[in-house]
Amino acid sequence: MPTMTQVRSILPDRLKRARFTTIAKDPSYRRYFAAGDDSASMRTVLAHLYEAGGNARKLRDLERQARSRRSHNAAAHRRQTQQQVAPERDLWQEMVARERRQARLERFQERREEDLARRQRKLEDRRNHRGEQRFFNGQADEVHYTFRDAEHLLSTLERYLPRLQNGERFLLKFGDKFFTLSLEKYEDIISLINFWVIQEFVPVSVSDAELVEFLIEKKEITIMRPHARMGANWHRAQGEFFPYIHDFECEELTNELANLGCWRTVDAENYQNNCLYNAFKAAGVSEAVLEAMKLQFLRRKIARKNIRAIAEEHALRVSIHSDGEKNVQVYGPEDGFEVQLALIKDHYIHYYRTKFNSFAVLNYDQLKDRKEWWAFKDVKRRDNSRGMLSIDLLRTVMQTDHLEPIDITTHGIFRTQFHDKFKSTDFKTLEFPPKYTSLFHPPRDGDGPYIGEGETTVEEEGEEEEDAEESVDDSEKAKKIIIKCREKIEKHPDGAAILHRLDSKIRKLKLGIEEQAKLLRKSIPAEAYYFFDFEASPFEKHEAFCCCYSELGEDTVHTTLGEDCAKAFLDDIAEKHGKAKQLDDPDFKPPVVKLLAHNITYDLSFLWNHLARLNTVERGTSVVCGSCFYYKFGTELKAGPNKHLAEWMEKEGAAIYYSENPARLEHKGVWRKAVSGVRKHADFVTCHDDFKKIYGIGDAIANVVRHAPFSRFEPTKEFKLDKVVKLHFQDTYKMISMPLADFGKSFKLDQAKEVMQLDQAKKVMPYKLYTKAFIKAEGLASLEQIKNTPDFEDHNQLMHNLVEWGCAKDGKFDMIKYASIYCKADVEVLKKGWIVFRDSLLSEYDIDVFSYPTMASLADAYFIEQGCFEGVHKMAGVPRAFIANASVGGRVMCANNQPVRTNEKLADFDGVSLYPSSMARIPGYLLGAPKVWHKGVDVRKVDGYFLKIKVHSVGREFRFPLVRLKEDGGGNLWTNDLEGQEVIVDRFTLEDLVNHGKVKYSILQGYYFDEGRNDRVNEVIKTMFNTRLRYKKEGNPLQLVIKLMMNSGYGITGLKPIETDVKYVAQDRQVNFIQNHFNHIKWFTEMPNNEWRFELYKQIHTHYNRQHVACEILSVSKNIMNEVMCLAEDIDAMIHYTDTDSMHMQYDAVERLGAAFLEKYGRELIGKKLGQFHTDFDFDSSYHTVDGELVRVGDTVKSKGEIHACESIFLGKKSYIDRLRDDEGNEAFHIRLKGIPSKCIQAKTAEAYGGDPMKLYTDLFEGKEVEFDLESGGNCVFKTNKDHSISTGSMKRKVCFRNGDTGTDEEVEIDS
Repeated sequence: MPTMTQVRSILPDRLKRARFTTIAKDPSYRRYFAAGDDSASMRTVLAHLYEAGGNARKLRDLERQARSRRSHNAAAHRRQTQQQVAPERDLWQEMVARERRQARLERFQERREEDLARRQRKLEDRRNHRGEQRFFNGQADEVHYTFRDAEHLLSTLERYLPRLQNGERFLLKFGDKFFTLSLEKYEDIISLINFWVIQEFVPVSVSDAELVEFLIEKKEITIMRPHARMGANWHRAQGEFFPYIHDFECEELTNELANLGCWRTVDAENYQNNCLYNAFKAAGVSEAVLEAMKLQFLRRKIARKNIRAIAEEHALRVSIHSDGEKNVQVYGPEDGFEVQLALIKDHYIHYYRTKFNSFAVLNYDQLKDRKEWWAFKDVKRRDNSRGMLSIDLLRTVMQTDHLEPIDITTHGIFRTQFHDKFKSTDFKTLEFPPKYTSLFHPPRDGDGPYIGEGETTVEEEGEEEEDAEESVDDSEKAKKIIIKCREKIEKHPDGAAILHRLDSKIRKLKLGIEEQAKLLRKSIPAEAYYFFDFEASPFEKHEAFCCCYSELGEDTVHTTLGEDCAKAFLDDIAEKHGKAKQLDDPDFKPPVVKLLAHNITYDLSFLWNHLARLNTVERGTSVVCGSCFYYKFGTELKAGPNKHLAEWMEKEGAAIYYSENPARLEHKGVWRKAVSGVRKHADFVTCHDDFKKIYGIGDAIANVVRHAPFSRFEPTKEFKLDKVVKLHFQDTYKMISMPLADFGKSFKLDQAKEVMQLDQAKKVMPYKLYTKAFIKAEGLASLEQIKNTPDFEDHNQLMHNLVEWGCAKDGKFDMIKYASIYCKADVEVLKKGWIVFRDSLLSEYDIDVFSYPTMASLADAYFIEQGCFEGVHKMAGVPRAFIANASVGGRVMCANNQPVRTNEKLADFDGVSLYPSSMARIPGYLLGAPKVWHKGVDVRKVDGYFLKIKVHSVGREFRFPLVRLKEDGGGNLWTNDLEGQEVIVDRFTLEDLVNHGKVKYSILQGYYFDEGRNDRVNEVIKTMFNTRLRYKKEGNPLQLVIKLMMNSGYGITGLKPIETDVKYVAQDRQVNFIQNHFNHIKWFTEMPNNEWRFELYKQIHTHYNRQHVACEILSVSKNIMNEVMCLAEDIDAMIHYTDTDSMHMQYDAVERLGAAFLEKYGRELIGKKLGQFHTDFDFDSSYHTVDGELVRVGDTVKSKGEIHACESIFLGKKSYIDRLRDDEGNEAFHIRLKGIPSKCIQAKTAEAYGGDPMKLYTDLFEGKEVEFDLESGGNCVFKTNKDHSISTGSMKRKVCFRNGDTGTDEEVEIDS
C-alpha cells in the first residue's frame, strides 16, 4: 500500500495539499469518486490511482467501481427518503415514474414502427421497381403495384406518360374490370386523383371515379399490355391533336401552322375544338353545320371510319389524303360541298396549297431575315408558284429542330370539348342544317295494307339488321321488310288473326309504307312466351337453387331445383322449341322464344353463364330488353367426325406451323380458324387430299398437315348437331311498375284459395335462412334454426304455412320445397296478371304489350296512332340542345330553400294527374320546324317560342321561385336572384315570369313556331281520363292500365341522348376489338359465358327527339302549379313544401284558396277532375308506433273523417315527416327520407329513438349526423355488378342536413 506522500506526488500542484473532499470534486478526478464516499474510501481510491500508473484499463475499472458505488448510495438514499415521506407522496412518485416508463416505451414503439414502415416502403418500392423494369423490358406480361397514398400513385402513373406519348398502349385492371389507359383516360385519372387529394372524396357519378376510388381504397392496381392484333397488323386512324409545338418567330409561318393545329405554346384555348372540327372550319363548311358537328362529336378522337356518316349527313364530299397512303378516301354524295382533308400523325387538317417552299422552311434560320424568305427555292432564287401542300408543310417542319413534343398532362388539354360546352347556354349560332328537323312520321295518306307485287323479291337480311332499329325511310326497302314480316307472321299458328288485326289498324289509321313496315316488324310474334322466376341464396354473389316457369297458354308451372336449375330451364325450352342448325343451310334462323320476368335484370343474372351472342338495351347495369342465343350443348357442334385431326393440329401441328416461321405467332387467329374449320367439317377427312378440300385452308397450313398421321385417325363416333333457340327477353316491371304482391288486387285475379294463401306467404319468406351451406345440406331446417333467422320475426305465420303446405319432414322443415311453392306463386300471379293486362289493352286500344319493351314506349305508340303528332317535327343537333335547356322537371323544395319545423295544421294539397292535366290543357303540340328568331319577330303573335333572355329586373319574389338555374354540380337551384342572368325559357315559363314575377327582360336569341298546333292530344287524354274514372267505379282492372298509359304518355318525347354503347364480344374477337376501339373504351369486363362486355364512348351521334313537346308539357304543368301557389301567397295562405304535383299548406286556407281561385280564374279548384286539386293524406301507407316500434298502419286502423298534419318537419328535397291526425284523434306518421328505405327508418327509430320518428327528424333538423344501416330492418342491398351478376353487400349511409342538403348523393340499388 503506497504512502499518502507517494500518492499525492502524482497530483497536480493545486491538489497536493488539498483535502480529500476537494480532490473528489475536482473535474479531473471526480469520475473516480461517488457521492457519500468517506475518507477511507477516498484514500483507497487515491492509492489505486497511484498503482494504476496511467493504465487505461485499470482507470476504466476505477470509473466502473465509482458508478456502482453511486448507484448503491442513491438506492440507499431513496430507501431512507421513502421511509420519511408520507404514503401519498410515495404513491404519486410511483405513478409519475410509471407514466415516464410508459412514455419511453411508447416512443420506442413509435420509432420501431416508423423504422419498420420505412423498411416496408423501401421493400415495396424495390419490388415495384423490379416488376416495372421487367414489364417495360418485355420480360413480364403485367406488373402489379401497391401504393402508400395518392402522391405515390401519381408519381407511379407519371412514369407511363412518355410511353403513352410514344404510342404505347396499356390496360388497367382493378377487381374484375379493365380500363384502357389512353392519354385522355390518363388525364381524367390524374385530375380525379388530384381532386381527391384536395377534396378528400371522388364524384361517384363518373365511371373513372370508380377506378380512382378503388386505387385509393385498395392501394393496388395491375397494369398490362393488350395482346397484339390477330391477323393483319394495321393501324386504325383516330384523328387527334398535333403533338408538337414550335418556336418559329416568323409571323406568317406561325399563323399558317396555327391554322394546321400547331402552335408556339400550349394554351388550353387552342385545344378546345376537335382537330376534325377545325379542319372542316378551315375548309369553309358553314357555321350551321359546324355547330351541329359540335353536338355530334362526343369524343376528342374521331376515327376515320366515321367520316362517311358525317359526310352523308351534312351533304359533304370529303376527300382524305393520308400520310403514307397513296389512295385518297372519298366519302359523301358526288354533288356535296367539296372538302379536302389530310390526316398526318392521326391529326386532321385542311388540305390546301400554302405559300411556303420546302427549301425555305428547311433553311429557315439562314433565310428568315430576308424579304419573302418563304419563296426561296434555293439560296439565290425565289419561286412564288411552288408552295407546299399543307400536309407537306407539316412533314417538313417535323424535319427541323424547331419542334418539340407537348407535355400533355401539365396543360390539361385532353378533355371532351363539346359536351362540357353545350351543357351551358352558350350557342354561337342557332342556324342548323335542314336535315336536323323533319316530320316525326309521314302524313297519314296510305291506301291500305301493302301485300306485295308479283315481281317483288325478298332479300334476306342478316341477323343484326333484322333486330336493329334501322331507318325504313326508303320506300322500296320498306316494301321488302313488309313482305318479309308478313311471311313470318303467316307462319305463326295465330298468324291469320294477327294479320287481320294489323290490316284493320292500317286501314283505320291510313298508315303509309314506312309506318306499315315499323308496325309489322314490331308485331312479329315469338314461337312461345315463358314467364319465369328464380329463388337464390342472397349472400355475397347470389346463386340460384330454384327456377319456376310456365308457358303462355298452359296451366302448369314447372320447377327445376339445384345448382343447375337455370340450365335445366333453358334445356327444356331448347328441347321443346329449338332446332338443329344444318351445316349446309347458311340462311338458318333459329326459332324465337320470349322470356318474361318481373325485374329481368335480377333473373337474367342466373342465365348469363349459358347464353351466347348477347345483344341488349341497357340503362347502366339494368337490362331493358334484348336477345341472345342458347345452344343446348353449349356450342354449335358437340363433336364433329374430325375431332382427332383437330386435336393433332392444336398440339403437334401448331408446333410445326409456328417453328417454320416465328412471325406467325403474331397472327395466331389464322391457325385457330383452320382448326375450327376442321372441327365443323361434316365429312370425315381420310387423307391429305381430303384436307385441302376444306373451305378456307391455305397452302401454308396444308403443307404443315402433310405430317399428320391420317392412318391413325378414326371418325369421331359422337356427332350431334346442337339444338339452338333465339331468346328475347322483356322486363314486365318496366311495363307494370308495381310489386307482384299487388297484382291480385289490381287485376282482380280469380285466384284459387291456395294461391291467395301463397300470396299472403310472400310476406313471411325467411331469406336469410338460405345460406349456400344450408342449401347444399338439402335445406332441412330445425325449429331452432328458423327462430334464429336474422331479421325475421313472423314465425307463427311461417310455421302455419310450413304445416299447411306439407313442408314438415321428420321433425324438420323442407325449406327448399317452401321456396319452390313461393316461387311458383310468383310465376302464376305474374302470368295471370300479364294476361289480364294484355287482353285489356288489346280490347280497348288494339295494342299488344309484347311489341313494346316499356310502358313509355307503349303509351307513346298509342298517342302516335291517335294522331297526336300529325304534323309535329322531330329535331336534333342545335335546336334539340337549345330547347333542352328550357326543359325543367318538377319543382321539389322547402319554402325559401330552408328547413321548416311547424305545429300548424297542414293539408297535403295534391294536383290530380298533373302531367295528364298538362296534356289536356296545352293548346296543342307545335307544328312545323323551328325558325331562328330575329328582331323582326313579335313573339306575342306566334304559336310558341324558346328564347334565351336576359333578365333586367324582377318585380316580385316568391317563397317558391318560378325559375331554376343550373348549379355547377348539375343540380337545380330554384331562385329569385335572376337580375343580370341569362336563361332559356319557353312560352309558358316566360308568361309565368311576366304575369306572376313582373319580370323585365330582353331577348338574345331563340326559336319560334308559327305553323299552328295539333290539339288532338287534348281530346285523347280527356277521353282516357274519363274512361278510367268509369272503369275504376266499375272495379275494372283496365283502369290501372289507362292510368299507367296516361302517366307515361310524354316522357319518351324528351328522351336524352345516350352517350355510350354496350357491346358483347366473343372471346376470340376480344383482342382485335380492344386494338380497334382502344381510345373509345370506357371499361370492359369478362362475362360468365366467357364473352366480354364493353362499354364504349360514342364518337359521333345524332340524337332525334321531340324536345319542344316535352318542354311545353313540363312548363304547362308548372303553369298549373304556379297559378295555385302564387295565388296562395297573394292571400297569405302559407305553403311550406312542394314536390312536383303537391304542396303542404295550411289546412284552414284550402277552402279560402279555392274561393279566391274561382274568383280570379273562373274555374273550380277543388275536385278530382283534370287540372283540379284535392287533399290527399291517408293512413294506409303511413306508420304508427306499437310497443316501441314503428310499423306500417295498413288496414289495422281505419281513419275517421278528414286527416291533417298536426306537426311537420321539412328537411329538404323528398325528406320530411308529418304527424297525421284524424277527426277522432287517431295518429300516424307520413315519412319520407331520400335515399333511405322505410325499413331502415323503422329499424333506426326502434333502435335509437324508442319508436318515435319525430325525435329522429328533430335530430336531423338540428343538423346532427345520423347513420343508417341499409341492411337493417330486413332490407337487402343488392348490387348488380358489371358482369351482371348480383351480390349482396353491406352499406351504411350517413345523413346530415345543413342548409337544406343531404350529406350524400350516393346511388345504390336497394331492394326494399
